[in-house]
Amino acid sequence: MSELRHDPLTGRATIVAPSRHGRPRDHERVVRTARPHELPAYDPECPFCPGGVSERAPLVLARPNLDEGGWRARIIENAFPALKRVAPRPIEEQALPAQGRHEVIIETPRHDHDLADMSPVQFKAVVEITLARMRQLTREREVASLFVFRNHGAGAGSSLVHAHGQVAGPDMSLHSQPAHAIGAALARQGWSAADLDLVEINEAFAAVVAVSARRLGLDLTRVNQDGGGISLGHPIGASGARLVVHAAHELRRRGGGRAAVALCGGGGQGDALILTR
Repeated sequence: MSELRHDPLTGRATIVAPSRHGRPRDHERVVRTARPHELPAYDPECPFCPGGVSERAPLVLARPNLDEGGWRARIIENAFPALKRVAPRPIEEQALPAQGRHEVIIETPRHDHDLADMSPVQFKAVVEITLARMRQLTREREVASLFVFRNHGAGAGSSLVHAHGQVAGPDMSLHSQPAHAIGAALARQGWSAADLDLVEINEAFAAVVAVSARRLGLDLTRVNQDGGGISLGHPIGASGARLVVHAAHELRRRGGGRAAVALCGGGGQGDALILTR
């Protein structure tokens, strides 16, 4: 399963996708010549050519060829995605499921055409279908950012010579990150959300608490009982400290119990802490 990991050297989120290793490769079979037109117009072993296995993949979007029939450009679900649309679940410490959309833009049915070889009509179809898909994905609340990229040649990471690009939209939204973090912390303790007596989730936005509480299946009477960041405010650089101290004092007042505190951060970050007394 693909994982979203924190790179301690750069401080950035890194996607680790073992399944990408199994994607088809034809650079060893096909000698990539200096000019694309030296390749055949159609390759029966190419998954992106008409009749190839990609035509059995779930279709996302297509631009038909109204003059000659067939299609000019297609977008399909990636059969070997780095991001997967799966239900959220904790994996292990310092890792989260790498969720989101990862799709392939097949830019032309011709095996021997690259962008520079396309007619203006064909090039326009590639641009239009890419922009159309980007507009669709920006309206999906699960997609926090979009990446459209094109690897050209084996040296750049492309595994197939057929002209194609990719669009990726990772789900790194803030709203569910506290739920991911609490879920991972509970898994390490061998507990479930039902074992918690008190939960403090930082209200970066009201929706963060609402979404995270729903994903954990929490009883809202146990969440932010004395108010959250919207009503109490955010101490500069100390939101997490306020949550922990507040939960610790509440457990002391009750004479014991189990509590979880969590907050979200930019770029899909989520942090959680379990307290017991």
